[in-house]
Amino acid sequence: REITMAKLYSARISVEVADECIQIHGGNGYMKEYGIERSWRDLRLNRIGAGSDEIMLEVIGRSYGL
Repeated sequence: REITMAKLYSARISVEVADECIQIHGGNGYMKEYGIERSWRDLRLNRIGAGSDEIMLEVIGRSYGL
C-alpha cells in the first residue's frame, strides 16, 4: 500500500513540476530541441507505464477496504 501511494504521489508531482517548466519556457517548451519536452513526455508516459493512476487508486482503496 505504501509503495503504491509513493508511486502515485511521485508520478503526479513530477508531472506537475514538468508542467510548470513548460509554462516557464512558453512555446519553446514543446519543441524537441529543448530537453524539457522530452522530460515532460517521458513523465506523462510514466503515469501510464508504471500503472495508471486509476489502477493505483483502486489498489490503495482496496487495501483500506473501500
